[in-house]
Amino acid sequence: MARRFTLTPSDQDLVLTRRGAANRLGFAVQLALLRHSGRALAQIEEPLDALVAWIATQIHVPAHLFTDYARRPQTMTDHARQLAAMLGLRPSTNLDLPFMIEAAAQAAWTTNRPEPIVTAIVSGLRSQNFILPALPVIERTGAAGRARARKRAVDALLAGLTDEQLAELDRLPVVDPDLGGAPSRCGASVSRTDGAGRQPQFHVWDVGFMKKGGPGWIHPILRLFCQVPASLDLSLSQSLSETSQS
Repeated sequence: MARRFTLTPSDQDLVLTRRGAANRLGFAVQLALLRHSGRALAQIEEPLDALVAWIATQIHVPAHLFTDYARRPQTMTDHARQLAAMLGLRPSTNLDLPFMIEAAAQAAWTTNRPEPIVTAIVSGLRSQNFILPALPVIERTGAAGRARARKRAVDALLAGLTDEQLAELDRLPVVDPDLGGAPSRCGASVSRTDGAGRQPQFHVWDVGFMKKGGPGWIHPILRLFCQVPASLDLSLSQSLSETSQS
């Protein structure tokens, strides 16, 4: 905490321009949060007692006065706007959701774990000088990005395959006897209409099996679980590799 949230002499001079001890404490806490975590005080739900106590010690203000500051939302908002302008930050809006979803989709191409996906969203926002949105927004865009990555994996698997190859995929078993069910929890059925209006079916599994190895791992794993014929290996691998590089 000392490394990340210690105020510089110029910070303390800026804090002293605020009138009232409670205002000085709240302003200093917001400055520390925005600069070091990119989060606005209004978006934080977890307790901040330790941070408030550390900031209060530095500016010689009683920590309990932060409660008074937190009861004045307009003052909090005004301070946040002033600090954001000073730090060159701006809040994210609905117009920025596609950017967040794409950052999540890029991360989800190689992992299905939520932590790296959330980290990718946060890193992307910080690189563009955004104030981070509320956690539920990050969680929803992460889920949307993961869904986009799944769809891209499906499209990559199907792209360039002939009708005969699609029919061959349709005949693959969907249940692995060792697992007693589908190889993973997704098991969605995706269709592509061919020229004759038919919709060959292909069962798709969660993109989590691409982690670490990326798309190059997918065709041997599909063969392991589904006995994909060797004739399809090359087509599947090439499709995924092209998608991952685009």
